[in-house]
Amino acid sequence: MPTPEFHPFGVPDYAVPPGETIREYLDELGMTQRELATRLGLSAKHVNRLVQGLVPLSHEIAQRLELVTGMPAKLWNRLEADYQSAQQRLRMEHEIRKRRPISFPVTY
Repeated sequence: MPTPEFHPFGVPDYAVPPGETIREYLDELGMTQRELATRLGLSAKHVNRLVQGLVPLSHEIAQRLELVTGMPAKLWNRLEADYQSAQQRLRMEHEIRKRRPISFPVTY
């Protein structure tokens, strides 16, 4: 991962998918993605895509993760919402910079 840069106010220039938390959980328990997939009733491919941040973490999967991990569904939902928000912010910044290169935030 490249060295992160921070905008003013400590906002990072990257987005962390909830799959990163899933990966940490699996590492702590020594559990494989395949085993988690079995416990969640999902395919190993889907769990892998969740871990990589390639598919969104749905409310249903958040509920399943709560039952398997003991971490509340609202935590999983919040991680997904934060990830989506950060991705949107990064896309918008990229689009604005493409139109007119400026520094963020704009100072007057």
